[in-house]
Amino acid sequence: MRTRIRYFGALTFLAILGEIGCGRVERGPALYSIVASNGAPAGTPRMIAGAETATEIRIDPQVLAAEPPALSLPLSDGRTLSATRDRIATAPRTVSWIGTVTGKPGNPGLVQIISHANGTSAIVSAGDERYEIHPKGTDGSILFKMKSGGAAGASIVASAPQQQQATMTTVCTTPITPGEIVTLDVLALYSEELLGDEPAVLAFIDSSIAVANAVFFNSGVPAQYRLIDARPLTGSQPPAGQPIGGVEYRLGAAVSWLAADPMEVVALRDSYGADVVTLFLPLPEPGTDPEACSGGLIALKTPDFAERAYSVHRKGCGLGDFSLAHALGANFGMRHTAQEAADPNSLFSFAAGYDFPAGPNSGLTTVMGCQRTVGDITGAVCNRIAEFSTPKASWNGVPAGDANHRNADVAITQAPCYAAFRSTQTDGVPVVRISSPARRAAVPASSFRASATALDPEDGDLSARIAWSSDREGNLGLVGSSVEVTLLMGGPHILTATVADKAARRLLPVEPDYAVVAAPDRFLVGYGLDYRGRYRNLPDLWAVDGDDLVDRPDRHVTALYGRAGSDGGTLAR
Repeated sequence: MRTRIRYFGALTFLAILGEIGCGRVERGPALYSIVASNGAPAGTPRMIAGAETATEIRIDPQVLAAEPPALSLPLSDGRTLSATRDRIATAPRTVSWIGTVTGKPGNPGLVQIISHANGTSAIVSAGDERYEIHPKGTDGSILFKMKSGGAAGASIVASAPQQQQATMTTVCTTPITPGEIVTLDVLALYSEELLGDEPAVLAFIDSSIAVANAVFFNSGVPAQYRLIDARPLTGSQPPAGQPIGGVEYRLGAAVSWLAADPMEVVALRDSYGADVVTLFLPLPEPGTDPEACSGGLIALKTPDFAERAYSVHRKGCGLGDFSLAHALGANFGMRHTAQEAADPNSLFSFAAGYDFPAGPNSGLTTVMGCQRTVGDITGAVCNRIAEFSTPKASWNGVPAGDANHRNADVAITQAPCYAAFRSTQTDGVPVVRISSPARRAAVPASSFRASATALDPEDGDLSARIAWSSDREGNLGLVGSSVEVTLLMGGPHILTATVADKAARRLLPVEPDYAVVAAPDRFLVGYGLDYRGRYRNLPDLWAVDGDDLVDRPDRHVTALYGRAGSDGGTLAR
């Protein structure tokens, strides 16, 4: 989708990445207080990929809400980092406090603190130190110190199978109008393995999108990602990981699985009008490393990317390494190196990440590159700065690219056409989730309580309209978010929760515990829905004119219950 907004002021490429001065360090209020420190090695349940230590903290939301010009960030070793604010960035679902670490010798420091519905996240780069803050629900947050060296943020890129390539991908020729910010709609999905960890999953998704938008801004790309929804996959799931030698390989298989256009993924993508789809997977079990944090289909001269702008990401992996921006960059046709960009199938000969030469930025690289050392693959970052390669921006006074390394120009060129892949739909599909009984649970009793929620992007909470049914007994005549179910027939049953979405006008085929029925914007009866006690036990859903029933509630009884004759009126099944 393309959106025109008023853009205030000239584009400033170093809005986040300012130089470190030698003057007095301004110390603002502390963002958080330290609760407890955990020095356990990475791989324990409380750690994330690439973390060295974990410190429990409690964030003061009032401090961030005041948008202070400076902040203090206490560390577990007794030191305190100070940061000054460069700007406040507001995007759908998130507000970011973005600034620069002050008084720290070496490379300039980046601070991005992201406030969202599921808590507060942050990435901090201070010289050779990296930190991340992840929310842990109502119990506070955790400050992770990330390891140095290793390849935690490394991403893989796979191309679509040849038999799936439908049309030629060409370079976009639609320019961005001056003053326009191009909006690309992102649909985030996550596998059913993450269903029990949804607050943390949603927080990580929100944070990843906000960080990717910061990369756009820093690189001079007048575009933004808009997260239109984040929801679970309830049907077919991506392939399981394959552990080999202590490393779980899964991303490549998941990318190929997406490239085959799974039915539920395509239905959701098209119903939302999403331009890009990214799938989130869990990290491997403790003791097993992921092969990388993210992967995506790369736009070459062959795949049809209007259909397959897909990427895969590990939840809790590579936030401070801009791994989501890296994977989505591959969707644009960005490459890692100049050697890859020289491939005849590459869309752009200059689509290469930029490794800084010897000097003040030695060992650093841009978002599509990776400057890593041999070591624990979860053990640190690719030493990336928050920019795509471009000679128009700099770091420590050194240009972040040259004529042969211009991935920012790839994004500027491709963004208008990618934003036009699909028109954003304003009639999104409701999300129905059964919370009890648990998914695929065995309930021995014939009577039990079933609970579910139904949330619609436009109409809000529809839980009170949920109708319940069994594959063996049909419509159970029960409506509501929490009902007492009594089954008459022995043996296994598949319980289905259904809600009507009157605006969507489509049917989404899904697993039994996630059923959505599209209907016109008319009064509905049947399948648990009634009018003054009538029509509730009809096996189908019917649309009627509500005015017909006010004076004659029995008007459609003869027609709907299969009896001879009709009392007139307008019906639609």
